[in-house]
Amino acid sequence: MRDKGQQPTGSQEWVDLVRGIEEGEAECERNLALRFRDKVYYLAGRRLREAGLPDVDAEDIWHETFMATLSALRLKRLQSPEKLPSYVCSIARNKVVDWIEKRRPERSERVTTAADLRGEAAGDSADTELTDLIRREWKGLPKAERQILWLKYVCGWDYGRICKVLDIREEAMRKRAQRAKERLRKAVIKSRSRPSGAVRMGVTNPG
Repeated sequence: MRDKGQQPTGSQEWVDLVRGIEEGEAECERNLALRFRDKVYYLAGRRLREAGLPDVDAEDIWHETFMATLSALRLKRLQSPEKLPSYVCSIARNKVVDWIEKRRPERSERVTTAADLRGEAAGDSADTELTDLIRREWKGLPKAERQILWLKYVCGWDYGRICKVLDIREEAMRKRAQRAKERLRKAVIKSRSRPSGAVRMGVTNPG
């Protein structure tokens, strides 16, 4: 174990901080805020500006990030304490995307309609039945996949920008997007296999 008088270095600092929070030490909780507030505030502000939103909301995102991180640490959900910095940043990025989505409610509904998730359709593809189907399947998608499709087709972002905001490799991001679109496509094909209303949902990799 580390002597009390010895200063923590590198990953040991994060291990000590996480263990302290798990044990309910108020000082460790204050240190968590001190160590990460500026970093998260900067990250959130930059992402918000990239999305065309005021960076004043970064303060609220920091608060949500801090509370989510603190709750997770208290419940001992972080299996690798030495990875605390990347863990906090991951939570912050998700909070930013959620925040952006909430601030554009008039557009977020569009992603749940057939017209925005298909390439082309035959016949009356915007009917209520098909729209409800897409919405059900949309809610069942993993959150990461919903975020990618929402940013791509509702916000109109290119893949490079999405990768930057979500901090993922483009190859991995494209695979997630394709999985999500394929699931939606299959759901529509299955629902329209009846002779009474066949409709095709063309899904291709967006440019």
